Amino acid sequence: MFKNIGKKIMVLTTVLCIIGMVLSLLAGFSIFYILGERTNNVAIAVSSGVAVALLYALICWIGSFAAYGYGKLIDNTDRIVKAFEQMAKNGEEKPTAEAKDTEIKDTEIKEPTTWSCEKCGATVSTDLDECPICKIMDKPENKE
Repeated sequence: MFKNIGKKIMVLTTVLCIIGMVLSLLAGFSIFYILGERTNNVAIAVSSGVAVALLYALICWIGSFAAYGYGKLIDNTDRIVKAFEQMAKNGEEKPTAEAKDTEIKDTEIKEPTTWSCEKCGATVSTDLDECPICKIMDKPENKE
């Protein structure tokens, strides 16, 4: 009953969304039919029917996002748990969030990511060749 609950939530959400969209079309046609008979104004009847059908269909679709996303989240979590269980059976080490070999040695020199404009003093990304404030080509490597 509760196996593959994530997929069941996603399928149920999809089915309910489709049912809601079909009902919105029926509501739009109903409004079109009722207003067409009562007002004798086809333009109002058609525009009202189409507006209701589209609006309700859009509400059903947007309303399904959270439930479908929740089902997908559960499904992905189940996959991760199964992968960890399989790794444990095979005797593999579980991955950790710790980064390996992240020590920066004194001999390593990092390239600067910004440079300072000599005219206005602005800090500019190294991706740019000119200062966006004063438009002067002032990047240190361009001065040579």
